[in-house]
Amino acid sequence: MRNLGELKGQPVASRMLERYRSGHPPPLLGFHGPDGTGKWSAAEAFIQQGMCEVGTGCGVCPACRKILRGDHPDFIRFPEERVLIGETQNPDEFTVRWLLNTRLCYTPFDGSVRFVLFPRADLIQHEAETALRKTLEEPPEQTRFIFLVRSLDDLKQTIVSRGVAIPFQLLP
Repeated sequence: MRNLGELKGQPVASRMLERYRSGHPPPLLGFHGPDGTGKWSAAEAFIQQGMCEVGTGCGVCPACRKILRGDHPDFIRFPEERVLIGETQNPDEFTVRWLLNTRLCYTPFDGSVRFVLFPRADLIQHEAETALRKTLEEPPEQTRFIFLVRSLDDLKQTIVSRGVAIPFQLLP
């Protein structure tokens, strides 16, 4: 799926995402619902449309081609594994300190917005989640976070309260 118009069976999520896509999206979107309901595809389409040079997720502009190749510098996609806080000095890649110290402290490299996707936000460890909370309270103006979880109960309430929940339901 390259654009949100292709999202089927999720009318509430689709309406909310279209509204945020055409306006100014909040700093944190929490896509929640059972596996297999389109959260992942919707997140990727939302990000691609948000970074597309023509705003449609065209697939042919330089930004879309970089996203499709997986090498857009302003699309930070964490792996589907535990997310740790990281060492204070020289943190490993894809730890929260790596994100804060080497990515979020700079403006986007290639466009006007940066997206950070946590495909398994439920795997963000306690210390990492606590460190990230401060950034979510006062996020960089040009950064948007997307957390994917089965249930909002998988996240701390202090994280959930800083974002907008986008519900995904089982398909009939």
